[in-house]
Amino acid sequence: MLLETIVERATDLLEGRAGGMYLCEPVEEQARCVVSYRTPADYRGLVLAYGEGVGGTVAETGEAVIIDDYQSWDARSTLFDDEPITAILGAPMIVQDDVIGVILVHHDADARQFTEDDKALLSLFANQAAIAVENARLLQAVQQELAERKVAQEALRESEERFELFMEHFPAATFIKDAEGRVLHANRRFAEVSNCRVEDLVGRTTEEMVPAD
Repeated sequence: MLLETIVERATDLLEGRAGGMYLCEPVEEQARCVVSYRTPADYRGLVLAYGEGVGGTVAETGEAVIIDDYQSWDARSTLFDDEPITAILGAPMIVQDDVIGVILVHHDADARQFTEDDKALLSLFANQAAIAVENARLLQAVQQELAERKVAQEALRESEERFELFMEHFPAATFIKDAEGRVLHANRRFAEVSNCRVEDLVGRTTEEMVPAD
């Protein structure tokens, strides 16, 4: 929703016909479309190599570009040959000198050409959007970590409960001790044999519970 809202605002701000957003995958040197706003087809999931099309070119160079006639542009991607794009403006989303994505705004009216002022405006907008996206990513990562930790804690609690149940009903007198010989856990049968309460056994050593003779 955040990414879609960013593209919608950018497109409306520049009075464009359509817009899109690509997020960079630097290891693979490619950019993946994640928002396709008012485009003739849904391009979400489409991947451009660095240097391919406006999205791939801006991702690779980190520089905003204005293309007045996309169909005659040398670096255009043939994937969009059927789309009536006349003018296109692309700006990088930059966080700490790293390009994390690209915002694109399209126009198909011959009379509408993007200007340097438009490029400066979209570049400013894209940088602010990049901060919002990065913050959202960090928040998502924290939430994911907390969720995983909660699942792990729940699994540990269930494991401990199963262990407690097993120990409690195990027929033999049983206890667990640490490296120093102190009792960490004892079952009810061991307490009966020792003539002590379980809570009184915890922390005591074997020598304290069993006479030397």
